[in-house]
Amino acid sequence: MLHVGVDLHKRRAQVAVVDDQGRLRTNCALACDRDLMRDFFGSLGEPAQVGVEATSNWYWFCDLLEEMALPVQLSHPGKTKAIASARIKNDKVDAHTLAQLLRANLLPAAHISTPQARLHRELLRHRAMLVRMRTGVKNRVHALLARYNLVFADAGLFTGKGREWLERLELHPTTRGVLERMLTLVETLDLLIAQVNPQIEASAKQDAQARLLTTIWGIGYYSALLIVAEIDGIERFPDARHLCSYAGLVPSVRASADHIRHGHITKQGSPWLRWILVEICQKAQSRDDVLGEHYRRVVHRSGKGAAKVATARKLLKAIYFMLRDGSSFDQVAQHMRQHRQASASARG
Repeated sequence: MLHVGVDLHKRRAQVAVVDDQGRLRTNCALACDRDLMRDFFGSLGEPAQVGVEATSNWYWFCDLLEEMALPVQLSHPGKTKAIASARIKNDKVDAHTLAQLLRANLLPAAHISTPQARLHRELLRHRAMLVRMRTGVKNRVHALLARYNLVFADAGLFTGKGREWLERLELHPTTRGVLERMLTLVETLDLLIAQVNPQIEASAKQDAQARLLTTIWGIGYYSALLIVAEIDGIERFPDARHLCSYAGLVPSVRASADHIRHGHITKQGSPWLRWILVEICQKAQSRDDVLGEHYRRVVHRSGKGAAKVATARKLLKAIYFMLRDGSSFDQVAQHMRQHRQASASARG
């Protein structure tokens, strides 16, 4: 068996090949060309497995290896300490280190997402980028008005009423031109977001798991599809705690001898999954369900910030059982209440 470490870049890749005894067979640079890569791996002449760091352009490379029926492992760049902390660091050393870690079965693997999940993520993150751009432009409009002490009395500056107020403002022609161009940007971004929304809704309706999640109060098509795409197969997680860990919603732990200290949440794993869950729980105070009850208990003890995070973790646990068992949220919520009551009774 050969073990191949690949330090992948946008235009070229450094490829190191070692055998079972750790002897280096080759360490060469290859252009990122599908035909060249196919010829190289096809010429190895022995069974091989490949390890590559999860860079921004790994999709095409992993897909190519899967087409060739070559086992591939995606290395978590933040956990590959042998590379991150190396004193001598260049492409040849990195590729060789990857190959040796792969041979020793010590490569910290990252999940290779399915093609469907990648497409969903691409669409959802594109919409998120458009929304953030629109928010940035709106903030610039507010900043422009603040410089001249202009305040719109009502909420909704970018509604029809707010636009009429903006048109009536007496501004210098230069300032008026800047304002009009920013408003045009907002309108353009509104239009682009409106074009993306039906595609997201259609994709969510075609996905059984996303449809199930939309039955939860506060979760729409965008949120449901994002959660499903980021989880990318509930069977990957042996229990709800592993899923919460993947979202970075579990407390960090520092243990030394007899001292154990629990700190803030780890924030490891998927930032998108963590973000959307916390967003959903922003208005948990008004919920009349197990999540609202949990939020109100925690906010009384630890404040709003901790309550939102704790409720997001509770929601993710419910989502785990919904996706694993195909249960409704009401069924899972009832089970959670029963479990909490049983635990309270046991504590006396």
